[in-house]
Amino acid sequence: MKRRDFLKFLPAAAAPIALSACNTPVAPTTNLQTTSDVALISEAAVMEARAIKSYDAALESFIRSEAAIQIARLYRAHHLGHLNELNALLAQFSQPRVSLETATPFPQVGRVTDEASAVRLALELEYEAAAAYNNWVNNPPTTPEVRRFIANTYPIELAHYIELRSVLGLTPPIASGAFESLPKP
Repeated sequence: MKRRDFLKFLPAAAAPIALSACNTPVAPTTNLQTTSDVALISEAAVMEARAIKSYDAALESFIRSEAAIQIARLYRAHHLGHLNELNALLAQFSQPRVSLETATPFPQVGRVTDEASAVRLALELEYEAAAAYNNWVNNPPTTPEVRRFIANTYPIELAHYIELRSVLGLTPPIASGAFESLPKP
């Protein structure tokens, strides 16, 4: 093969190799790592189910304005989508699904007395969810599907927190771009 022909051929030959390298999954090296990923997604699924039940309790008893109802329903739907994805991951690992029917709201729901305190509680719960997902982003699981779920879900939880701060009339806390710099409610 002539040098010129080789140089023309090289990009076409190297492209599949380069593309496959970009998407090479990092497989768990031990069963302990997979077990750790299963524990993480089980914990996340329980959190998501409890968040749904907490939004349900607030919607049933305290949220009255149309704007707050719309936000609560949207966030509830997001959490339900997360729970469904987590349950699919649990099934992939041959683990039992987390049941929404048996889930209970977070205990903080007991201190809610009106719409304003319901929104403030939602702010706290969304902060805690964002903090958990931030931790998991910074200490990533070994299974590619679990890493992908965490990476896709974290910004949604963070957006909930930031939007709820705005609803409460608090300034958006975007000074440095680092989660650790966000004020805890």
